[in-house]
Parts: sequence; C-alpha cells; structure tokens
Amino acid sequence: MTALPESVAERVYLSDTALQDSTVDLSRLALPPIVRPAARLSVLDITEFYGDTTGGIRTYLRQKSVYVEARPDLRQVVVLPSPRDHVAQSDGVRSYRLQGPKVPKQAPYRFMLATRSNRRIMCHERPDVVEIGSPGFVPWIAKLATRGLDIPLVAFWHSNFPRVLAPFPERADAFRRALWDLGWRYARQIDQQVAMSIVCSRFVADDLRAAGIDRVAHIPLGVDLHHFHPSRRARREVVRARLGLPDGPVAGFVGRFAQEKEIDLAIRAWPEVYRRTGAMLALIGAGPMQAQF
Repeated sequence: MTALPESVAERVYLSDTALQDSTVDLSRLALPPIVRPAARLSVLDITEFYGDTTGGIRTYLRQKSVYVEARPDLRQVVVLPSPRDHVAQSDGVRSYRLQGPKVPKQAPYRFMLATRSNRRIMCHERPDVVEIGSPGFVPWIAKLATRGLDIPLVAFWHSNFPRVLAPFPERADAFRRALWDLGWRYARQIDQQVAMSIVCSRFVADDLRAAGIDRVAHIPLGVDLHHFHPSRRARREVVRARLGLPDGPVAGFVGRFAQEKEIDLAIRAWPEVYRRTGAMLALIGAGPMQAQF
C-alpha cells in the first residue's frame, strides 16, 4: 500500500499501541471546533471493521482521508473503536476513537458500543451524510445517534456477510441455508434504516436486489496508480530474492488471514496447482489465522 502523507498516517490514524495511555473521555469532554466549517460536503464514516493490521476497509478509509485533505471544500469525520477514547485531526479530517471491547477470536477488531459518545459526536459534527461501514452494532448505534437530526444514513457493503455464512447457498446444507436466510433477513432490517446501500461490485449488487434490497448504488473501487504501475516491475528480481521465490509463475494472496477468506482451501488445493503449473503461492498479510501458517 502506498505510504500515507504524515498528516494522515501520524495524526489521524493512530495505532492501538499509541492510544493505550489515553485518558480522554469523549462522553464528557468538550468537543473541539469543527474542522473546515465552510466545507461544501461532509461525511462521517463509522465502522467496527478497522484495526492496525486489517485490510481493505482500513485502506478505503485512509485513502478517502487523503482525498479529502487535498480538497478544501470537503470534510471527513471518522469514528472507530479503540482500546481508549481519543480524538485527533489533520487538515479537513478528524478521527474519534471510542473505547470498545475486543471481538473474541477476531483480533484486532473491537465492538462499537459507545451510544452516548456517538450521539454527542453526531450532534456536534452535523455531517451531511453518515456512511455505515459494518453490519453489527453500528447501524443501530448510528440510527440512535442521528435521531431527530435529519442526517441521512447510507450503508457501504464492505462485506457480503450472508455469503460469509453460506458462500454457496445453492448447494449448502440445511443449517447453512438457514444461516443464509437469516443473514438476508437481517440485511433487510438494516436496509430499512438507511437511504441507500453502496456496493463496489455488480455481484454484490445482484445479491442485494435478489434479496429485495433495491436502493443500491454500484460504485467501483479505484486503483492506486502510483503503487500498481508498470515501472515497479524493475523491482521484481529484488523482491523475489528477498522472499526466496524462484523464477517462474507466482500467485499471491494479499489480505487478511481469516477463516472467511478460505485461505485453507487455497493451501489444500495448491499441491495440485503446483503440479500442473509450477506456480508458487505467496501469502501476504496478517490476521487471526497467521499462527497456522
């Protein structure tokens, strides 16, 4: 991932370790003045899907902050769970970290439970829109926190969570099929709380519409052209040598080492892939399954 400008990486997205000694209590603290009060558009991002070693959602939020910083008519507020309460900001971007307990067996994720602090933040910041980035407690906390404020909520489907419960429902057993149905029932409950659901793939959009969720916006994710650029091929041999990879085809898994990613399936299948193609498999990332590798 491209390194973030120091203002964003060091001031806004502080690590859990850096927050361990924070003594702030955002349920009582006088909140700081709004950054960029004359901004044309402001968004508040709130999610439980964030941690020091998490993947796509972490990248999404941080790159959005880079975009906002560079455009004076925009303003972003980010609300994330953390070991301790904390508030930090850079030019145009403010981060509220709210203390929450760890999600069992899902390090480094934490629950978002701070209803009072979220209400205070919403009343103070008054964003034009709230973007919900996880399906657990956050949709209901955001709905409660914005009650009476006339602030629309949108849900970003970073995870197609019913398919996490049953990846292939058409051939699932009765238990998995019941989980699939329950997942979509819950998704429809979330849909009733928001003005729109945002997806980044047509596959997820089709799943939502098939489940009766029709207010869907398909917005594909972009590509970091500085990082993914043909000029970086010059580093190929250096990287391969550092990782001990021989010449020949290499396939890479780049992401979070978690059960729902089905990395174990790729590993079990790889001897046959290697036999047919000679391709090596490189696993790049971190997560709760890392010790198994």
